[in-house]
Amino acid sequence: MIVRSIIARKIDLPLRKPFVFSLGTIKELNYGIVEITAETKPGIFEKGLGEFACPWPVTGETQGGFIDVVEKFLKPLLLNRKIETVEDIEALNRSMNKIIPLNPSSKASVEMAVFDVLGKEKNMPVYELLGGARKEFVSLTYVLSISNDVDYCIDEAKQAIAMGFNSLKLKVGLDDETDLIKIKAISGLLDEKIRFSLDVNEAWKTAEKSLTMIENIKDSRVSWIEDPVRDVEELAKIKRESPIKIMADSSVWGPEDAKKLAEMDACDMFNIKLHLAGGILRSRQILDIAIKHGIKCIVGSCIETAIGTSAGIQIACLSDSVLTTELVGVYEITKKIADGLNFSPGRINVPSKPGLGIELV
Repeated sequence: MIVRSIIARKIDLPLRKPFVFSLGTIKELNYGIVEITAETKPGIFEKGLGEFACPWPVTGETQGGFIDVVEKFLKPLLLNRKIETVEDIEALNRSMNKIIPLNPSSKASVEMAVFDVLGKEKNMPVYELLGGARKEFVSLTYVLSISNDVDYCIDEAKQAIAMGFNSLKLKVGLDDETDLIKIKAISGLLDEKIRFSLDVNEAWKTAEKSLTMIENIKDSRVSWIEDPVRDVEELAKIKRESPIKIMADSSVWGPEDAKKLAEMDACDMFNIKLHLAGGILRSRQILDIAIKHGIKCIVGSCIETAIGTSAGIQIACLSDSVLTTELVGVYEITKKIADGLNFSPGRINVPSKPGLGIELV
């Protein structure tokens, strides 16, 4: 196929409720869509969709910057480019990285659209291009709000369990005493069938503080703790001494980071975020490193629409080493711009249509 056009445009998405975490509060998502048109045969055209989806506190990328990167730098690389194989997409990624070393979500949006149209041209889902799915659906975690209102958090956990979610994540880090109360209270609601994890977003700062907090919750039902600190050396120290599994998130921006963490034995788990990693192929590389080193994973979220969510599913379905996903956009975004996903509380079915299996509405 030959790429004939690429269009980048802005989308503003309302949320069910403000998304609060230790790095800030997000009330609206200022994202973007990439639409690529490729000529698959003379006079025959297919379209592919990609999504720019990363809140600016995470990568520093903005909606306007995304448009500029695509229009000024990536579009010239793509127009009239021939792409027939995954190896061709790897070559495209090398070219994009050479021109734009940073801006991972902007590059991920372009790669995503290319994968979508290539899958349609080959008449197969993207995961088939990557080696094939190992599961028919992926687990979906419910992410509880970060709040010092203990009763609100407990009620939200009860509602999620009643809806059918079998995996809960609690964001902590605002107040230690309140966090301990919430953790113990929510643990009391759970049985062995429900996974319960914590996301600290680096708020515990040091290994010493982290291990003190972990000592206080070691008898709870917490299955793993995400990002107690950012520093890799400190993370490794926590991992060595913690009775609870430790997950790396903000320190896993790509396969280079994953390799370093694995070789240092700095964590038990990775949170793979496609928009931080820089795309589908780099996310797959992180997963490959995890499998090699016996590290379990989840596929995390930047609160994507159905487009980015489907891209995450293409990675999550590849291996049983992926325990769950946090592709929360399916229940947090209130404006529907694309369709094609079949989900229910606690799970999302793996799309079977070619490409990402998603269409704009």
